[in-house]
Amino acid sequence: MPLLRQTSRVRWTALTILLIVSSGIVPGRADSGSSGWPMWGYDLSNHRYNPDERAITAANVSKLRLEWAFAFPATEIASAQPTVIDDTVYVGSYNGNVYALDVTTGAQRWAFFTGITGKTAAIRTAIVEAHDLILFGDQLGRFFAVNKANGTLAWIQQTMETHPLAQITGSPVVYGERIYVPMASREENASEDPKYPCCTFRGSLITLNVADGSVAWRFYTVGEPKPTGLNAAGAQNSGPSGVGIWSTPAMDPDAGLIYITTGNSYSPPVSPYSDAIMALDLKDGSLRWAQQVTPDDWSNSSCQDATPGANCAGKPGQDFDFGASPTLFTIKTTNGPRKLVTAEQKSGTLYTLDALTGELIWKRAVAEPTSFAWGQSYDGKAIYVSDNTFEKNGGVYALDPATGGVLWHSAAMPCIPGPDQTQQQCWSGYMATTITTPGLVWIGSMDGQMHALDSATGKTLWSYNTARKVQTVNGVPGHGGSIGPTNATVANGRVYVMSGYAAWNKRMLMGNVLFVFAIPEMQTF
Repeated sequence: MPLLRQTSRVRWTALTILLIVSSGIVPGRADSGSSGWPMWGYDLSNHRYNPDERAITAANVSKLRLEWAFAFPATEIASAQPTVIDDTVYVGSYNGNVYALDVTTGAQRWAFFTGITGKTAAIRTAIVEAHDLILFGDQLGRFFAVNKANGTLAWIQQTMETHPLAQITGSPVVYGERIYVPMASREENASEDPKYPCCTFRGSLITLNVADGSVAWRFYTVGEPKPTGLNAAGAQNSGPSGVGIWSTPAMDPDAGLIYITTGNSYSPPVSPYSDAIMALDLKDGSLRWAQQVTPDDWSNSSCQDATPGANCAGKPGQDFDFGASPTLFTIKTTNGPRKLVTAEQKSGTLYTLDALTGELIWKRAVAEPTSFAWGQSYDGKAIYVSDNTFEKNGGVYALDPATGGVLWHSAAMPCIPGPDQTQQQCWSGYMATTITTPGLVWIGSMDGQMHALDSATGKTLWSYNTARKVQTVNGVPGHGGSIGPTNATVANGRVYVMSGYAAWNKRMLMGNVLFVFAIPEMQTF
């Protein structure tokens, strides 16, 4: 356990009681019982807010310095959210490894390689822990349980999804004896090939038993695909299909509900659950409610060209899926507390619904199409969301949770070109999902800068450019790049930043480094 002062324990206990009383939503810790950052959303509500972080404040954040850096070998992408449990940071990599590192020195304690199965796959999700098991999914749609003590395989689930293009991009959530795994796919991209038989993948939320990885229940977001005819290239077309779950679910154990957001359909007919925020029964996966915000939205990569390809016959939609995770929170009303759930659509609109009924409460445009949003943060005072408009140098919003009104909006950050970029190619906007700690909003940008903002005003208090070469503790050559959707993790006086994202074009910077910052003499460990 971390060496917290007694006053910190008291503050955390008081804050926990306050959250439970005021919201009725347990700020779950993946049953780990430890401080740190135990899951993608920090808690079961996906607040992405660490109330226990007291070492780094608005008053001293400017003193942050680079403490150590770790480079991932054999990859040019570093975009999996670090999980911090006690004195260890667990992080996945696009090279097929999960690493357990000492938080103080970056020394490697163990590494687990997905390629021991014969096929190597990247890990882009956050790690979760339960019953001394480290749990994660990969880009081949497989799910692993690894022994926390030494990184050896405990069990693997390879048959929960049999589609050859299935992948896990949303981080899993653990509660009790079960793991909740969102399932997406790469089939949308495969459809660009006119000879590809588009499309047969079905999005789903799969629940596994922690003990052995067996399937407890599954909820499909789309019906069974059936043949709909041949395309112009002679390939079989099928539908309905798609509606993957790209993001991390949120959970309200008191209400017995788990919340998901869904993507677009890949082919017609369109599922009534595409482009939706949904609530499922936590015990059996039965549907409680669904709010589809964009009907008739089917699309695939064959539809992206000026002249639609063979797998895009008909009238497609605008590909306005939800890539962002839902966030649960509670507001005060004249009739008492009211639970809400919010998520940003690819259209750039943040939708906020009644968490028990799905009724629309408010919506707010925070970006323009196309917005590559992965989530938002909530600290009990405001919702913080970045303008994730593709290739736009946007700012960050602080919104009133009850109304969606703008409390403040920060200006776009000055852009620092990467080593091989021109100023015109520089992009200081965001794909990152905000996180918060008391008094601070943390956001990383696509030009590699990591920023800490004053949560009351939006003023920039600290910045660091990670798009550079850096000496690493493991001796692997390292250089940072764009800070992608994972953004950062802040826990126990340290800031963990994954730097390097897939270079879709020259405005995006590849990299392979985990940067770790701290204020000298102020770390918990």
